[in-house]
Amino acid sequence: MEKSKTHWLADRTIEFITSQSNPWHAFVDIVLPHLPCRPSAPFSKMHASEDIPKWPGWDDEFINKPFAHAQQPWNWNLEAMQWPETAAQVARYYGVVSQIDDAIGKSLRTWILKTPL
Repeated sequence: MEKSKTHWLADRTIEFITSQSNPWHAFVDIVLPHLPCRPSAPFSKMHASEDIPKWPGWDDEFINKPFAHAQQPWNWNLEAMQWPETAAQVARYYGVVSQIDDAIGKSLRTWILKTPL
């Protein structure tokens, strides 16, 4: 986890917050989540693919729907994926979201605890 970009950014943000004695502004740019999803441990094992239910619209054929919706799997090279592979990808996506949440939470806790109101 300490090697993840999200937590590296959180650590730099915390260093910045704790070093300030005057009013400050910080912009932290976490560019995740996006494909490919590669969460760090322990987030990589946090969500099991077998626990993710098949989406109700998974088998939708996109009849009378916008072309862009039907085309998206091809744009991302995911058109051949069946549900088990997709569920594994979703589990990794959820792991990345949890990783981001943890990193932002660390920064916000520091901000709340170290900044006078």
